[in-house]
Amino acid sequence: MHNMRYLKLLTGLAVALSLFGCAEEGILGTGTAATGGTGGTGGTNGITYSGALALKSHFQEKIALVDGSGEEQFRVVGLSVSDTTPPTIIVKGNADTPGAYDDPVAVALFNANVFIYRADSIGQTALNKSLSPDDIAISTDGTKLVHTHDAGKLEIIDPATKTVQQIGSSLTFTTTWPGSQITDDGSLVAFISDADLTGNNPSNRRQIFTLTTDGNDIIKQVTNLTNLANIGASHFALSGDGSIIFFDNGSDLMADGSNADGNDEIFSINTDGSNLKQVTNTTADGTIDEIKSDVNGSTVVFHRYDLNLDPSNALYTVDTGTSTSTFVSNFESTTTGILETWEQFDISSDGSTIFYMTGEKDTSMDHIYSANGDGSNITLLLSNDTNRIKAPHSSADGSSVTFYSKGDFGKTTIEESQYQVYTLTP
Repeated sequence: MHNMRYLKLLTGLAVALSLFGCAEEGILGTGTAATGGTGGTGGTNGITYSGALALKSHFQEKIALVDGSGEEQFRVVGLSVSDTTPPTIIVKGNADTPGAYDDPVAVALFNANVFIYRADSIGQTALNKSLSPDDIAISTDGTKLVHTHDAGKLEIIDPATKTVQQIGSSLTFTTTWPGSQITDDGSLVAFISDADLTGNNPSNRRQIFTLTTDGNDIIKQVTNLTNLANIGASHFALSGDGSIIFFDNGSDLMADGSNADGNDEIFSINTDGSNLKQVTNTTADGTIDEIKSDVNGSTVVFHRYDLNLDPSNALYTVDTGTSTSTFVSNFESTTTGILETWEQFDISSDGSTIFYMTGEKDTSMDHIYSANGDGSNITLLLSNDTNRIKAPHSSADGSSVTFYSKGDFGKTTIEESQYQVYTLTP
């Protein structure tokens, strides 16, 4: 399962590598990308949206390659956003390298030039070296960024001062993609590893651990799976208050027959190791590939991948108190599918609003939708013909969504990259 998901990630990154392809920060109303207005109809750029659209970054068009051999186009490959005013915006970006996606030299050069950047009023500030499989997550208060290296090293970065502090440096372990999660106040991170970090995992099963970020390295093994029921290696979710962790598994963890069919289901457990529960109870085969939680774990949204369905990628929301799951939408607008299916949705901290994206591979159209936390009141917010809108991040109250795109919204200068971060307030 882990290998399949990791392969999907690498395939998506490879496809992105083959797909290389205007004013100061401000706000445009409903209308065309270039002129704004009230018409609600996109211009030649094929972009329409409702509400106010603000440019939140000014990434330079080209950046220097690490080896000093020249410059290449700047590309965003990851995004994390705080819930402060103004927000702290962190991206993973790289010099977009020429060459086919299946060229190992080009892919290696692509990976070698990935950095973590803070978006500034002009350009960007490099915070740390990264790799494509590595992941980032920022606390909602914007004070701490956790950088998870694929080899297992965890670092806490202060976005304001660029200070980098490794945590868990006395431990030897590796983590699973997609890395770690961090609480809203930045005090705790959670991650998955098969290492025996506390003496309670001698069989080296994948378990969930928490680790403090203050440098004291207080580590706790949250799960205690002693059989072949490994924790799934997909995305997991840590509630913003740090009280609950949600993860997927295909075993009957409750030992009561509630998952006798062996489907991939969502389970929850308190971060103190108590109150293990099965949250979903599906009848369809497939895998759960990404999970998001609100601040206290009362509502969870997840992406389910099922080859028996057409389209095969779908978004669901779950009331964890009643275990009621509700279908929200397919991610594919057509059966031809989309190029990428990870980082396509988010839920607001208060659980009121879901933002998600759908796409059409055949027409290169991407769309942003909103829905209530229970899956009702689906509303189309934005359409973009560049087929490259990614990583929606909801504000705490669901009033706006921040994302990155290479769409020409008419808000960048000629010296700036096509890839920028925007906030849409419907």
